[in-house]
Amino acid sequence: MTELSVVGVAELESQVCSATGCEADPVAVRVAVTPGRGLGIMWLCSEHARETHESGVDIHLIQPTCGSGGETKCGALTTHIAVVDEGNLPHPLRVVSVCSRHVVRDAGAAG
Repeated sequence: MTELSVVGVAELESQVCSATGCEADPVAVRVAVTPGRGLGIMWLCSEHARETHESGVDIHLIQPTCGSGGETKCGALTTHIAVVDEGNLPHPLRVVSVCSRHVVRDAGAAG
C-alpha cells in the first residue's frame, strides 16, 4: 500500500458542530488546506452535514471505528481523524477515522 502524506490530525473529544449556535456532536467534517492558514476543519452535526452535502460541498463522514490495520481493520473506537493527502486532483484530501493507538503510527497508511 502506498504511504499517504498526513496533513493533520484532530482529536474528536470535546468537538461540537462548527455551525453558529449549534452544539451537537459532529458526524462529519469538511476539510480544506489554504496557503498561509494551513489545515482547516469544519465539524458538522448530522443536520448541517446533510445541508452542506446537499449544497454540493464535499464532506467526509466520521466512522465510529478505526479504519487502520490493513485488510483486517482495527475496529477500536475512533478517537481522532487524520486528514491525508492522496495527491489525486481535484479532490486530494481524505479523512481517516483512527483510534488513539493508530493515530500517529498508521494514519498515513489507513485504507
